[in-house]
Parts: sequence; C-alpha cells; structure tokens
Amino acid sequence: MKPWSSLLIALHLAAPPLAGQAVQITEMMVDPTPVVGLPDAEYVEVYNAGNEAVDLSQLAISSGGRAVTAGAGESPLEAGEYAVLVREEYVQDFTRLGARAVALRLPPLANNGDEITLLLGADTVQHIRYTPAWYNDTDRDGGGYSLAYTGSGAGDCGGNWRASTHPDGGTPGRENEVYGQRADQQPPRPQTWEITEHGFTITFDEPVAGPVYFTVADLPLAGATEDGHTYHLAFPVERGQIYRLTVLADYADCAGNYADRDQVLELLLADDPAPGDLVINEILFDPAPGGSEFVEVVNVSSSAIDLNGLQLHNRNSAHRPKVIDRTHLLPAGGYVVFTPDRQDLLQRFSGVDSGRVVEMPLPSLPDAGGNITLSGADDRVLESVDYHPDYHNPLLSTVSGVSLERLGFHLAADVADHWSSASRESGFGTPTRPNSQAYAGTLPSSFHLAALSPTVSPDGDGFEDEYLLHYRADAPGYLANLHVFALSGRRVVAPHAASLLGTTGELSWDGRADDGTRVAPGPYVVVVELFTADGRAHQHKSVAVVAESR
Repeated sequence: MKPWSSLLIALHLAAPPLAGQAVQITEMMVDPTPVVGLPDAEYVEVYNAGNEAVDLSQLAISSGGRAVTAGAGESPLEAGEYAVLVREEYVQDFTRLGARAVALRLPPLANNGDEITLLLGADTVQHIRYTPAWYNDTDRDGGGYSLAYTGSGAGDCGGNWRASTHPDGGTPGRENEVYGQRADQQPPRPQTWEITEHGFTITFDEPVAGPVYFTVADLPLAGATEDGHTYHLAFPVERGQIYRLTVLADYADCAGNYADRDQVLELLLADDPAPGDLVINEILFDPAPGGSEFVEVVNVSSSAIDLNGLQLHNRNSAHRPKVIDRTHLLPAGGYVVFTPDRQDLLQRFSGVDSGRVVEMPLPSLPDAGGNITLSGADDRVLESVDYHPDYHNPLLSTVSGVSLERLGFHLAADVADHWSSASRESGFGTPTRPNSQAYAGTLPSSFHLAALSPTVSPDGDGFEDEYLLHYRADAPGYLANLHVFALSGRRVVAPHAASLLGTTGELSWDGRADDGTRVAPGPYVVVVELFTADGRAHQHKSVAVVAESR
C-alpha cells in the first residue's frame, strides 16, 4: 500500500436519545449505603415537566429486564409534580419525608453502573446508561448520596448529573438543590492508550458526542472502528518505533464541553531492553550545596525503549531498587536524566531538554564512591558502574557540583580512564546533551587551537563581539589559562584561569580589561597555557586586534 504523508481518521457516535418530553427521571439513589440521612433504599424520582397530568398506571420502568408498573389505583401525576418510585416496603419511609412515594417492584440498580428505561405506555420516553463518573464528585461517590439531574441539557448525559449535596444525601420528592448548577465543565480527554501489532486503542475518560479525528503521520490506514468511548485504530505497527498519534481539537462531550487544543500521544510496541542497549553516561553524585544528584542514561540500541518498570539501585546497598513507575519512551540515540529534583536541574544547567528529565527518587550515591546499576523489570542487570571521586580530573580544586562524564558509549564502564570531569565551559554538567569530554572516532594527534577571526569589536552589535579561539583536544582533561597582554608586556586581563576544557569548544575574550572597561583599540597578544594531570603542557600565542568603536 502506498504510504501517506498524513492520515485523517474520523469516528462518529450516534446522537444520544432525547430525554422524556413530559415525564423524566430527575434523581436516582443507586447506592444507599452507608446511609447519610435517607432511608436505606434505592429509589428513582420522576418529574412531570409537561402541561398535562400523566396516568401513572401507564408509567413503567425497566433495568435490563422486564418493565414493571405501579398498577392501577394511583392518582395521576400532575404537571410540575414529583413522584418517588420505590419498593412497597419503603413507601411509608418516604411518605414521612413528605414525598409522594409510588410502590412498584423497582429493579435492582447496580452501584457500578446500569441502564434504566422509562416508558409511558408503549413509548420509551427516557433511556439512561449511568456510571459512577456521573457523580462528578469524588467526595460523594462512595454511597449514601443520590445522583441528581442539574436540569441543564439532555437527561441522558452524565455531564448534566452530579452527586446530591444535600446533608441528607438526596432530595426525594422535591427539586434538587443542584438544579441549575453545571456539573461537568471539562472536555473529554484520552485516559488510556494501548498499542498492539494490529493498531491502537484510545479510551477517553467520558464518551465523546459527535466526531473525533485522529492523525498519524506517514502510516497507511488499515481501518477504524468505535465502541462507546473507546476508539480502535487498526493499521500495521512496527516494533521499536515510536508513533505520535494526534487527537485533533474541537471534539466535545454531551454537555457541550469542547477540547480546545490538539493532544499528542506517544505509543511504542517495544521489546524488553537487553544488556548493552542502555548505557549510564553521566553521574552527578556530589552536587553543589543545595543541589540534586542526577544519573543520565542513553539508548545506544537501534530501537526505541519503554523505560517503564526499569530499576535503579546501588548494588552495595541493601535498600530496595528505585523503580521507574511511568511510561517514558526513549528513542534510539535518546538521552534521559533521572533526578529527585527536576526544577533544580533545569535551573542549574543550561541547554537541558526538559522533556527528557524524569523526577524520581535515586538510590544512595555516596560522595566517597559507590555504585549505580540499571536493571530490567526482571532484575536482569543492563548496566552497572562503580564510580569514585578519583575518576575526576585531579587538577580540579573541588569536584562538588561537577558531574562525571563517560568519554564514549563504546568504552567499558568499569575503567577509571573512561571517565572524566565535565568541562567548565559546559557548566560542569551536560544532562540530556552530548558529554563535553566525549569524543567520536579518532582524536587529533595534537591540540588544535585557532582564532575564528583576528578582530574583536566589543560594541554589542552581534558581530565579532568576542575574540574566539576554537579548540579540538587530543585528549580529555586539559586545563587552560588565557592571558591578554598589551604590546608593552603589561597584562590586561586573564579571562580564563585553570578552566577545565572539553574535547571541543571555544575560549573567548570580550575585549575588556579586568575592571570591565573596554580596552583601547589596537593589537593585543593572547597567550593560552594548556596543561594536563599527566604533565603535558602547551602554549599558544595569537594576536587579537580590537577595532575602533563606531
């Protein structure tokens, strides 16, 4: 089948039946226990909203079975009058409350949802399919409170019902105290979504009235069906591929609440990750004062992975593993960072992809050294790292707030030389980004340093505002001093002092002196001193020309 650049799938629900035009159901007690203040009995309240009396001998009610009637002998239900339909043994209890109680063999009403049909003679005047969601009140949906119609909109729409707020738990035989109140003010939202090799199943938190549209980019349409508020989208699915399913805005529930924005759902049919699919790539075990630890994981496999159910733990500790308890789809080559304080991480480090940060408790990460292990839901070890503060660059005066970076995905995690401190230029950490000390392929045979332009014009116009020296290191772990001298030999400024470099990056001078003032126009000598912990040292000199101000 020819692939499409985009698919539009429309599913429709049949229009709901109209509520009864004359007599209608206005209150139901389907779960009377625990008793709040009314008799311990189920009841259905009806109201004559018409202009003429209704013969109650013609009124019948059913709930999944044969319809039952009140029989002869009942006086008509006058216009504007309420009646409470109850079993005969409870008639006196409701009469004492001042309600008009009508005896009939009321069918049992299920607490967790049921259907009720109201008939007048041979005509169905109302059909209700209620659920516990109709209470629209989590404080009153556990029993003892009636379901009360608010009087706005269709009577078979759950958004127009809510739990009674009366102190007795209901108002049988009189106007509901919630009359005129709008119960449901939220549009339907996707509640659950599932994926199989045959397609997707999307279930909303309430039924959608009218059409709802979905788009799936670049996928062939295999078919679509609907069943209530659950939608089935059938088309072939490939394992290991993340699908972005968009639910387009402007669909509504029966109460007229419209969704005003698209919603994008990510779905993945994934295999369990195997050892080698995920690598621990960066660890901040000794955060700055007031800061939070983090662990970065990278998917180095060729397929997307669902991290739900994976575990982080310290193999040297007896504490229980910390379980990733939510779906997080990590594409091939994707980064994810786990931290107990997401906001702190976003504030302390630059360039963080907030969508790749998962807030969750971490296992103990002692400053003096320890272990971090990533395991599958089946406890199989996927990656394990024993870290130590000695893995940091020994030339650093402090490692507090400095993360440990892995030098390459392909390098073994249990070798100290395969780790180094994050560079100063990166902010001493690169969560959700490529590591500052990582290198791909072959490193150059020597340290390369070159000016991008010989001139600097610090006037704030965005053109050559800084003198930039681009570098590419022959090894991780270089520290750099940068000094600027006038031609007389007088030192003007030292913008970099023992700055830990990455494997690539830039050193800069903004054309200003130590006191922050702009230096005089003319040439200046820029000296870069490079040194490593193993004794290597280099010096590089260049000339920067400060342009005349305009």
